Parts: sequence; C-alpha cells; structure tokens
Amino acid sequence: MTVSAVKSAARSASTASKLSPPTATLREGARGAAVQQLQRCLVKLGYLKAADYKTGPGAFGPHTEAALKSFQAHHGCAVDGWYGDQSEKAMRKALGTAGATPSKPPTSGSSASPVKEPAGNYQRITWRGVTVNQRTKEMVLRAESYAKKMGVPTPIRFSQGSYHKGFGPSAGTHDGGGALDIRSAALSRPTELKLVKALRMAGFAAWSRGHNGDGMPPHIHALAIGDKQMSASARSQVKEYFWGGDGLVGSRSDGDRAIGRPFPDWAKKYK
Repeated sequence: MTVSAVKSAARSASTASKLSPPTATLREGARGAAVQQLQRCLVKLGYLKAADYKTGPGAFGPHTEAALKSFQAHHGCAVDGWYGDQSEKAMRKALGTAGATPSKPPTSGSSASPVKEPAGNYQRITWRGVTVNQRTKEMVLRAESYAKKMGVPTPIRFSQGSYHKGFGPSAGTHDGGGALDIRSAALSRPTELKLVKALRMAGFAAWSRGHNGDGMPPHIHALAIGDKQMSASARSQVKEYFWGGDGLVGSRSDGDRAIGRPFPDWAKKYK
C-alpha cells in the first residue's frame, strides 16, 4: 500500500470513529446532508443496508423510515418514524460516542431451531374449545415444545380462536385464520413472557396484553405468520411486529421487546 493510500485509510477510519447522529428533525420526504448522516448511522448500527437507498442517499424514503422505526422499537423510543430529540439521544448512546461498542438489533431466529415452515393445511377444526386451522395447530404444538423446555406449564389454553367474526374488541384480527388469544392470567409475569417467547420462536407474532397500559385484561395475542387466510387487520399487526411495534392503534414500541423477536428463518420472507 502506498503512503497516500495509508493516509486515506486513516482519514476514513477517523471519520467513521467520529460518526454521530444529526441534530435536525427529520421524517419521510426530507432530503439533504442531515438525512444522509442519519442513513450512515443506521447502516453502522445494522438497521439499514446501503442497497436500500432506493431513492438515493440523502433522501428519506420508506426504507429509511422502516429502519428508523426498527431502531426506535429496539431502543425504547416512540415508534413513529420521525427522527427527533428522543431518537437522537438514543442513537448517540447506541453509536457509543464515548468508545462503547455500537448496539445491534436482536438477531432474529437465533433462539429457534431451524425447522421448515408448517404445511399450508387450512382445514378448519375445533380444538381446545376454539376454531383454528391445521396449520395454526401445528404451530401451537411447536410453541408448546419450546415452552416445556423453559418450564412453562402446558397445554396452552385459548380464550378466542380464528374465524371469529363480529367481535368488536378484536378489531377484525380474528375474522380470518391464524389468530389466537391465549389465557395467561394465572401465569406469573416471567412465565407469561417465556410463553410469548416460545410462541415467537414457533413463528407467531405474539404480544402479552394487559401489562403495558393497553387497558386490556391479561392474555396473549398471537398471529400465525404467513397464514394465507389471515384478515387484513391481522396482517397489518404482523407487519408492525416485524419492525418492533405492539400491534395496537398508535404503533407504540413492543412492550415485550426485552425477550427479542426470535422468529424462525422461514418467517423472514413474510417481513
């Protein structure tokens, strides 16, 4: 390597080590140097790929917004896709401007065994008092196998199943396939979270309810990722799950984010 090349590499390394988040307020549609700086930070932290600059560097497009929402969800910020004071503070800490190792998003799929996607069997059955399809049943059985290893009592008991139309509080999420509400009031909070994690490992978008200011009675809401008969509102919740939301109106950060989102590899194509 020539002397000039060494100096150039040193300058690049120095610039990278001094990377800090922008101070401007930004949202989708913004353009300019501040947006480009935000994108560099998101790339460095592992939330954005350079190849996803579909609208060009320095343009705040949908890929940048999705990356920012994911960052916000993993760092306790309001998940709104707006970059402001709260996100700046969290990003500054994540980048480790004092020399700390930059934080990375949780590794999805790392906690679940590499298994194949469940068969697309949508035959409806009555099981444990509710209506589900065979695909959902197979996924529940997988979740129970993970739960047992964590010391969670099984079998899982349901309070609501799939294909349950006209139930207002569910906002249509149970109208189609793949939707379940699971009884959890009798479980301790640590045990309930283990069950949520087991469901996520099996391929469910799952959240505990009744603990994070949502005003609901305690239960676990679970949606079988990739169910072809899922309602439109349930699909929207699954989309929120992947970028770290709670699946409720207002798109707050996932209240169960401490357990991560260890979905299996086969579920990645539904992101």
